Amino acid sequence: MWGDRRGERRGSRRRGSLVGGALGVAAIIIVTVVLGLAGTGGVYALWDASATAPGATITTGSIGLTVAGRESAVLTGLDGPLAPGAQVSASVTLHNTGSVPLSVGVASTTGSAPLADALTLRAAAVPVGTSCPTSAGTTGALVGYVARQLVTLPADGSEDLCLVLALDGSAPVTLAGTSADLGLTITGDQA
Repeated sequence: MWGDRRGERRGSRRRGSLVGGALGVAAIIIVTVVLGLAGTGGVYALWDASATAPGATITTGSIGLTVAGRESAVLTGLDGPLAPGAQVSASVTLHNTGSVPLSVGVASTTGSAPLADALTLRAAAVPVGTSCPTSAGTTGALVGYVARQLVTLPADGSEDLCLVLALDGSAPVTLAGTSADLGLTITGDQA
């Protein structure tokens, strides 16, 4: 009888260790799955919904700059006779025809020549219809002159660009009666 009970005890121990082992493996799997999901960082739900947003139209801005109402213009007023120490001035209206603000600058394309080397240029932006200032603006030698960001024109905005050309007061007499071709490039870059 004793022998039979021992066999029963051994069998129940075996069944208990099999059940305990299976529960242990299941617990390890559950912990692994929970930790794996927790590591992905997110919220999980059984319900899910979505909506479609209507399409949008994407457009780009445009830039455009006119000088005296045209894409290129001949400046008058700077072609008068100059004596040493004298200056001439002209103004022209700049208009931003685009839809984004423009940063406007001026650069001289005048090549080196005896008269050109003795000239200085001053550029300033002023409200439309305003007379040219006597000293404001960016001044430099005509040959190689560059003035960046003189003014920022808003979309559909206008300003007058004043240009003052002066002959050096110490210009030699050998320049009397000479001429130089004046070339300027007015640029508008997106601000």
